[in-house]
Amino acid sequence: MTLYETPDVWGVCEIADAVRRRLHADVAYYNVNRHFNYSNVCALSCKFCEFYRKKGDDGAYTHDMESVAAEARKAVESGATEMHIVGGLQPYLPWSYYPEMLRTIRRVADVAGVPLHIKAFTAVEIVHLAKIAKKYKRDDRQAGIRWVLQELKEAGLGSLPGGGAEVFDDRVHDETHKGKIRSDEWLDVHLVAHELGLNTNATILYGHIDQRRERLIHMEILRRAQDQALERWATRGKRRSDGATKRRRDWSRSTTSPRPSSRSPAPASRFRPRIRRPLRRSVAPSLSRFPTATSRPSSPCPSSPTAPSSSTSTAPAA
Repeated sequence: MTLYETPDVWGVCEIADAVRRRLHADVAYYNVNRHFNYSNVCALSCKFCEFYRKKGDDGAYTHDMESVAAEARKAVESGATEMHIVGGLQPYLPWSYYPEMLRTIRRVADVAGVPLHIKAFTAVEIVHLAKIAKKYKRDDRQAGIRWVLQELKEAGLGSLPGGGAEVFDDRVHDETHKGKIRSDEWLDVHLVAHELGLNTNATILYGHIDQRRERLIHMEILRRAQDQALERWATRGKRRSDGATKRRRDWSRSTTSPRPSSRSPAPASRFRPRIRRPLRRSVAPSLSRFPTATSRPSSPCPSSPTAPSSSTSTAPAA
């Protein structure tokens, strides 16, 4: 709350920059993104949404596969590195439409020889897909979610966007977007996605009926989910590393043990397996101390030479 209420905006920026530099030094990340909405027909009627239409309404649309392929070609031709795909909770499309849409985009990208990343479907859509695929179970939600995400990943899904989180508060949820999944189910989707190796991000929709405390709780929930995802990622990487070390040790023993053959054994290096070592990354360290703000830029909003004008990130976080 102190960081939120302080008038020292540049001090907060310096603290945030200190964390960023500890994690990434002077490296900035960005992509060239093409947004695509496959349909605006939606089963829900959220109060704040001007996007949705009901079937038969003026402006209602749903793209077929020919149109999907055309959008993918536009993305490739314009130099996009990622397609961001979301839509309404379309109650009239079959489950097969969604993996086929991803495969169509993959084929277009493969023909063009472009590594086009697909970031698609909010957590709300994933739960909806589990229901129309008849895999959703209230007593075991994660099983249906896992099945859907595995199928979509095989079809070409690379990561999940963060939409649908809105504000993690039941009061706000019931008044503004009742009918959407609550925070626990949203987090279930992102948890399973991380277990399957899919990166995700998260959003917050604020400035309506929400209060400051609810925004901070929302960010705290996301921070805990981020910590959990990073800890799991680091543990998985350590497990792989330990397994690789054990395999090297076991192989070393097998190559130095006596052999019954009278011929001289070949050098062990000829038989040593090629082991892919996991990429080591630092898990977010805790700040031991914050830098003291000593100077303030004269301009209200200076541009950093290392930061692109627009950026999106796909972090291994919920």
